[in-house]
Amino acid sequence: MKEMDHRVVEWGGAQSARVKVKQGVGELRLAAGATALMEADFVYAREEWKPTVDYWVNEGRGRLEVKQPTSGSWGFPGMLSTGIRYEWDLRFSAAAQLELDLELGAGKGDIRLGGLQLSDASVQIGAGDLNIDLVGNWQRDLQLKVESGVGRTTLILPAQVGVRIEVSRGLCAVNASGLMVDGNRYQNEAFGKVPVTLYLRVQKGVGEINLRLAR
Repeated sequence: MKEMDHRVVEWGGAQSARVKVKQGVGELRLAAGATALMEADFVYAREEWKPTVDYWVNEGRGRLEVKQPTSGSWGFPGMLSTGIRYEWDLRFSAAAQLELDLELGAGKGDIRLGGLQLSDASVQIGAGDLNIDLVGNWQRDLQLKVESGVGRTTLILPAQVGVRIEVSRGLCAVNASGLMVDGNRYQNEAFGKVPVTLYLRVQKGVGEINLRLAR
């Protein structure tokens, strides 16, 4: 049996918002494209797995939390290998500034940050494949922290804005295409030459890091 849930969170008078997403296991897709603060579709096999969505506004600033419930029988860690679907598809508004905090336990993450008004963001994954696409028309600097335990992490980077990446790694390889390398630092040709810069800090345990410059 498959359950589906569609949720919409309006701004509620907020001028900006802090968003926290916490998923223990499953697949997470995130991108711009919502007219409200958030439009989300959830797919899950059991009613008890229904995510919780909480939102409140204080002095013009919103706080949104989307979390996997802590109760229920999850069957870690073999849930994904059995083909049971647990998928979150989150779309956010590009109309106002967001701060984003993502925590994934095990699974897959497809995170497309281009198009969002972000000043600060962090993405953590314990085990699994993580893809972060930063291609977009950035209007302000971004501070992004990425932490990954085991698996493959791929960052797709824009060429039109400055990009600087500092990598701290354990037992993993770094594959950098089209970037200048200085020790543990990687940067594109636009770094220091244009007014907008994406500053990334990447911490990786085991697996591989792929840094790809979009054309």
